[in-house]
Amino acid sequence: QRRVHGTVFNRIIEMSEEAKYLEEVVQFAGHKDPNVRFQALQLIAGFTGTEAQKELLIHAGLIKALKKLLSDQKPIKKEALTIMVNLSESAKAMEQLLESHTIDNAIELLRDRSEPFKTLLCMLLVNITRTEHGAKLLLKEGSDIEGLHVLRLCGWFSQDPSSLSADDEEAYAYLGDVLNNIAQLPKARELFLNKERGFVTVLKEQLTARNKRRRIGAANIVRNLFLDHNNQEYLLSEEHGLYALMLTRLCGCDNYDADDMNGMLIEVIGAIGNGAPREEEAEVRRLIAEAFYACSSNSKSRDYMVSTRIYPVLREYHKFEQSLNNEAIDEFLFTMVPCFIEDEPPRRKKEPKPEQDAEQKEKEKDEKVSDLE
Repeated sequence: QRRVHGTVFNRIIEMSEEAKYLEEVVQFAGHKDPNVRFQALQLIAGFTGTEAQKELLIHAGLIKALKKLLSDQKPIKKEALTIMVNLSESAKAMEQLLESHTIDNAIELLRDRSEPFKTLLCMLLVNITRTEHGAKLLLKEGSDIEGLHVLRLCGWFSQDPSSLSADDEEAYAYLGDVLNNIAQLPKARELFLNKERGFVTVLKEQLTARNKRRRIGAANIVRNLFLDHNNQEYLLSEEHGLYALMLTRLCGCDNYDADDMNGMLIEVIGAIGNGAPREEEAEVRRLIAEAFYACSSNSKSRDYMVSTRIYPVLREYHKFEQSLNNEAIDEFLFTMVPCFIEDEPPRRKKEPKPEQDAEQKEKEKDEKVSDLE
């Protein structure tokens, strides 16, 4: 018992000494000499590996110190941003970052086209908008400038990759994850589905982008928009062609006969005829399939999709995933694909309540009696 108490006591002393040491190092992050500031940040970076160390750094006032370094020399600014990204994985650090207006700071820095650390800034935004609180702060929900930051992000995300440097293309690809984070908010979904904004067309373009992260981000947003039954009629509309494109990402050019193709959308028939390859990224394929599955419990959406011959596409897509031995997706598709069979679609049955059972049995009993009479 003495040994245990001694071990605990020694650990408390060690943590106390470590806390004092980190407080001193954080103070050096504000030193007038840039070399000292840079060395202090390098030391701090080595103490962001555990939650306990992160808490000590936060308690030592690190967040405030880092914010001051975002206008410092490039090597110092880069080190400060890297530490902020690592810290933002911690719930406590995230809250402090949000309270200190980090989202506004990051957006303002991204507005500068010559900003050299766009990737770190976008990664930081991904982390600190994972919570509903962070998403609402980015949306500026309820304020006079509600949606302004979101529209800026949409604009950067939708830029033609050919007009960007390789570094900027990679950086802005992370914005798909940020936009997906805020898609959890009804107000953000309204913004995304505003016809005048044309964001659905942006999503359509990003689903075929050469950058894998862009395609995954766009597919995530699409899936989340489809989860709301109220959005499905517009998302399935032929006016912007999103639904047709999603089908072409799954259809391939396999064993389709004339009956299969009778009633298919012209874009899908064209993709099959031209030998268009399937989406190469498994996660994107899965997200598209999940978006379709969200429509299976909406009779209006399902009936339209069945009329466009979605079943043969899903049937062949399922065979493709089986050929790759993608067991998790295979299991999901085994449940999902039959929902779109035209003749006898399976219906999701609700379990009757006990009192309903009793009432039904009584009704059937009365009917039998009346038949005997």
